Amino acid sequence: MKKLILLTFLFLSNLLFSQGGINFYYDAAGNRVLRKAIILYEFSKAPEKPTKPLLTDQQGAFTFNVFPNPTYGQLKIQVDRSFFEKGTATLEVIDLQGKKLLEQSYAENETGVDVSQLPVGSYIIRIRSTEGFVGEWNIVKAE
Repeated sequence: MKKLILLTFLFLSNLLFSQGGINFYYDAAGNRVLRKAIILYEFSKAPEKPTKPLLTDQQGAFTFNVFPNPTYGQLKIQVDRSFFEKGTATLEVIDLQGKKLLEQSYAENETGVDVSQLPVGSYIIRIRSTEGFVGEWNIVKAE
């Protein structure tokens, strides 16, 4: 009976604490190249306007907020001001076949991307800085 209680406790504790929300990505040599921390927050009454970012991503010295995801038309991207110390960045929206659908330059710590003209589906947001940084995030365009 004690073993059954112990096994039940271990199983339930594993379920409760296994939702870490941090994903690590490695290159072919086994070096960690990316860490994504996914933090979910409650939506406000309007589903297009969450109260806080849904995806916070720490890449090197920079923190990115990409929200709302899924989006219904307007996507916001926030980045640390230090990201733009030496120039601008290029933001690209790419479909899953690799076709570039939108491209825009920006030099502010917060920008918006209008994806309302795109069909419903999954897309990749890519940011390239003049310093050579490249970051990619998957987003979903919903109805």
